[in-house]
Amino acid sequence: MGHKNYIWIAAVIVSALGATACGGDEDSGGTSGQGAGAAGVGATGGSAAGSGGSAPVMPLPPDTAGKACASDTECAPGTCAMMVEGLDGMPLTAPGGYCMGNCMTSADCGSGGTCVPSIAGGGAGLCYDMCSGNMDCREGYVCGPLTSTCRPAPPTDQLTDNQAGLPCTGDAECGDGTCLTTLVSGDPFPGGYCSGACLMDSHCGGGGVCWLGFGTAGRCYDACAADPDCTREGYRCRNITDEVMGCLPAPDPLPDSTAGKACASDADCGGAMGSCAAMLPAIGGGEVAAPGGYCTIECANDTDCGLEGRCVATRAGTYCFDPCATETDCREGYTCGERGGMEMPVLSCTPIQPDSGVPDPADGGLLDAGL
Repeated sequence: MGHKNYIWIAAVIVSALGATACGGDEDSGGTSGQGAGAAGVGATGGSAAGSGGSAPVMPLPPDTAGKACASDTECAPGTCAMMVEGLDGMPLTAPGGYCMGNCMTSADCGSGGTCVPSIAGGGAGLCYDMCSGNMDCREGYVCGPLTSTCRPAPPTDQLTDNQAGLPCTGDAECGDGTCLTTLVSGDPFPGGYCSGACLMDSHCGGGGVCWLGFGTAGRCYDACAADPDCTREGYRCRNITDEVMGCLPAPDPLPDSTAGKACASDADCGGAMGSCAAMLPAIGGGEVAAPGGYCTIECANDTDCGLEGRCVATRAGTYCFDPCATETDCREGYTCGERGGMEMPVLSCTPIQPDSGVPDPADGGLLDAGL
């Protein structure tokens, strides 16, 4: 089984963590750390120096920081650490050992190395192997996004083909992976969702895609290009990032030619809960009455709004609106105004707001843009 209890969290470096050094001295001390400094690396592989800047600083030779090692002598005047702080701030085993040294500036780390200062401030930092991408790190290491340093790769799982996104009630049904029941937002994964920790798509098996977390292992999702690729009820194809699309929980779209039409109940809008809105987000914030009701739902893109509907950004979120070209396209009580802000304005039928700058068309005033 894989690392089932691995927690995918954004990388927040919160503390100085000790690391175990290797070599001939029993108390040889190497500390790990994006938050280093609570205990410095012994300058000659001896006992760890104290905090507050008392750790001795002896510059490392070129191309020493982060190199593989089996003893302190290979890292002199630094130490050979066998535990190094990982991407999420927790200590991980350093594959093949990791040469480290105390530093005040990156000049103390030799070419190829960089100094990661102590979170507490005032104390010595630690030298790490500098990188700009994973290709710059040796096997077993990845390039940390916060400090651009090589850190031990976090634990990952290995899903089988077409396992990502399957329904589940427990981890045992997801092979080497994990059964997710809630999204990061706290919203549910209906019927459970097989996922796993990953650093690349291959960890997710065929049909899976890896969304990389910020500084940690990512999550596996069922890959898709469009809604028809998502066969589970209650799931649709969503942009997880600009580059990654996966099947995620989402409501059914509004029926075609429904956005913005008058309604008395949700049934008039296709039946989605709350789709017949009595109030709409007002331009400038707050809400405004929707005369006669207004068919809409929260949306991620235009496909959520059915044919002829548009997904428009407002201060209260993104909602489906009825697009228009002129005032005559809108029913009584509505004006054809710009919504969505200045960068992506959309002409939409929106409730008349006499005090908002969006005029009653009978007044003949210019339309005002806004969210």
